[in-house]
Amino acid sequence: MKVTYENDYIVFDINKGPKQITEVLNAKGQEGWMASSVVNVAGTNLVFFLVRPTYELPDTKSDEAKQLNKLWGTKSGE
Repeated sequence: MKVTYENDYIVFDINKGPKQITEVLNAKGQEGWMASSVVNVAGTNLVFFLVRPTYELPDTKSDEAKQLNKLWGTKSGE
């Protein structure tokens, strides 16, 4: 299994309160994003760096199983 990571960031103005921050981070969490770090910029902004893993699964069908499907399976060989 091959794992790669997507990266993103979101900037929040802390003067707008914590409700906006938690709502946006919860929505991003539902999409698979995780906060990896936070940086305070200029005293009033928080920058959240987000990461999301993506997985690439190897083909699990063996050559023998593919050949049997080709002989006895559907026209497409699946």
